[in-house]
Amino acid sequence: MDFKEKKKFKSKWEEYRLGDWRRGSGKTFVTLETEIPAMPDKLLTPPDEAAFHKKLKEIEEKIKGIGQDLEDKKAEFDGKLKQKNDAQKAGQGAAGEGAPVSTDINKNFQRLGELKK
Repeated sequence: MDFKEKKKFKSKWEEYRLGDWRRGSGKTFVTLETEIPAMPDKLLTPPDEAAFHKKLKEIEEKIKGIGQDLEDKKAEFDGKLKQKNDAQKAGQGAAGEGAPVSTDINKNFQRLGELKK
């Protein structure tokens, strides 16, 4: 029985460095016998620069419009957030029933116990 080794490399690193997948790159040569294909009959048409720039300006305008909408929404959100914070500081509470907002959690639990009774 003849033993034939299937694995050519001692390690994965050696296989990475010397493997068959590394061979063959950069070995394309052009000689006098090399056949060069003929020019295509129909050449490509040049792109329409005016249409391209028009479309580009439309896209930029849309982007600016969306950015402006975002700024408007942000300003509106900041205004509402400021109103809410002012209302909480004034003692109206989140729902507006007049209960002051407490930062002490123990007081909140005591109040919850009273309300349950």
